[in-house]
Amino acid sequence: MDEDTIEWHRELHDKIFVDFKEHVDKHREGKLKESELHRIFNADVMVGSEAKEVGLIDEVGIIEEVMDEKYPEIKVVDFAKKSPF
Repeated sequence: MDEDTIEWHRELHDKIFVDFKEHVDKHREGKLKESELHRIFNADVMVGSEAKEVGLIDEVGIIEEVMDEKYPEIKVVDFAKKSPF
């Protein structure tokens, strides 16, 4: 890759990081383990159980099952187009 492409990737990475951090700070306030912030914000990939452990997510599972359990009064509607194949 040439230097321009490398710089473009760095800038894109920085923007994604800022957006991610702002979103997590806003929507996970009070749920994150302070001692694990370095793991959350260092761009490492986590499996679901790790993300739950550090407070990044509430549950691991299939969305319909989790929603039924946590919010039985809410009906999840699937608007995805079904493939004819």
